[in-house]
Amino acid sequence: MYVIKKFLGTEMLTSDKSDGLDSYPLQFQRDAKKPIMRPIILWNKKDNSVMLGAPVEEGASFRFSLPPDLEVIDTVIESTRAVKEKELPDADAMLIFSCVGRQSTLGPMVASEIEGLASTWNKPMAGFFSLGEYGKLDDDRSEFHGTTVSWVVLKEK
Repeated sequence: MYVIKKFLGTEMLTSDKSDGLDSYPLQFQRDAKKPIMRPIILWNKKDNSVMLGAPVEEGASFRFSLPPDLEVIDTVIESTRAVKEKELPDADAMLIFSCVGRQSTLGPMVASEIEGLASTWNKPMAGFFSLGEYGKLDDDRSEFHGTTVSWVVLKEK
């Protein structure tokens, strides 16, 4: 919490909730793996501790992340279209799981992201905002993520 106060200012810590801080998730560096995002959920002013959206190793190095800009929406939609072109040209339905942190960070633009994903296949779509998502960063095992959007398309055989 001392680091948060130092770099983001004490005005960010006006309540016991993470209002405002969900726009600044922490990016944890990991040995031989890609960094992973962890949103700040709560903090305790009495003992100067913070609760993150998922466990991290004690002493892990992190850096503050800036709120995403509109480019992140284009990147998500483009990567979805690439999967459609290269791996799965047709689907029957789509499920979308978006972190609630994206909703507060992107504001009304989160609708553009969801609409862009849905328009890729133009099939029935359902989804919800979650407190984290499971997925892969590379060819490693699936992991719990925060501040991301995950999607699944379904195709009947």
